[in-house]
Amino acid sequence: MQTDGYSGYDFLDRRTGIVHLDCWAHVRRKFVDVVKATGGLRSKKKTGVAEEAVERLRELYVIEHEAKAARLDPAGIVRLPGKGGAAARSDAQVAAGASHGRPRR
Repeated sequence: MQTDGYSGYDFLDRRTGIVHLDCWAHVRRKFVDVVKATGGLRSKKKTGVAEEAVERLRELYVIEHEAKAARLDPAGIVRLPGKGGAAARSDAQVAAGASHGRPRR
């Protein structure tokens, strides 16, 4: 179940058979807050995981925009020239971080 990150939905994390996902826009906002607090976006100072997450999400937003413009279905998105890897990298990164659980607000 996808939610907006409101803590009232945290009970879903404990429900069997439900995968609780936060919306990408709300997740991105949390990373942007970290980046701003530690040096700002596009600065020479790298902020590690948070800045990398913002950049990866930017790639996914570009893909989403191109897919909507081309009226592609999910299978068509994977076939976008040079774009299929971005989603795969993001999925792998999310899977690697899954053992840490969802970030707490």
